[in-house]
Amino acid sequence: MELLDSMKAFFVRRMLLSRKVPKDCENPLEGWMAIKAREVLKKSGSKFPASERTDTIGREEFEEYQLLRFREQMKYAEAEAPHYRSLYKDAGIRPEDIRTYEDLEKVPFTYSHDLAEKPYSFVRYRSPSLRGNSPPPARQAAGRPSDSRPATSSARWI
Repeated sequence: MELLDSMKAFFVRRMLLSRKVPKDCENPLEGWMAIKAREVLKKSGSKFPASERTDTIGREEFEEYQLLRFREQMKYAEAEAPHYRSLYKDAGIRPEDIRTYEDLEKVPFTYSHDLAEKPYSFVRYRSPSLRGNSPPPARQAAGRPSDSRPATSSARWI
């Protein structure tokens, strides 16, 4: 291994999970990804057998990890964006239905004309709650002003 490669490996191990990625690992980044995927699978209650090396992951385990993350993202989109909530409801699909890569074909696509027709159905609205000497909370969304006042008038409350 050249000096530059060994220095890269040293810093990657140090930056990622230096105590968990073994020194004899060929690719520290892949080792770190395997460790993180195993941690997520373990927390989710997945029943994969533990291998001797912690810095490697089998294909089936990694596919399960990818599908788990996809289901989590689907749940988040469904909870936060009205567009995805109605899209999944109309398609009759729930995040729990995604178990294999073939199940991904059931997930409907979002097209550019969907965004053009209803741009604010993709936005998460929130009303911050403040305490103390502050104005009443205003409904906020990305890309859409909460009211007609200029931004400088809101800044004086900060």
